[in-house]
Amino acid sequence: MFERDDESPDLIEELMATERHSALVDALLELPDDRRALLLLLTEDPAPSYAEISRRTGIPVGSIGPTRARAIDQLRKSRALRHLTPPAPDGRTP
Repeated sequence: MFERDDESPDLIEELMATERHSALVDALLELPDDRRALLLLLTEDPAPSYAEISRRTGIPVGSIGPTRARAIDQLRKSRALRHLTPPAPDGRTP
């Protein structure tokens, strides 16, 4: 009656992917506008050059990489993603 086609995606995997996507959107909204804009530019396909990113954001070319690293670190520490991160061995969350 409730047989599942072996070709169909696993429902739990779909739900987890949806939850991760929602958490990422929420985490991006926690970032300052300039960092969120930078990360979104870096995910465009095809990705713009650093010169183009600098022109569009006003961030100096030499600061794009370090700003990106800080934005990603801030994402990892966001409230929205915290519940997706397993606790550290000492029981604390990063």
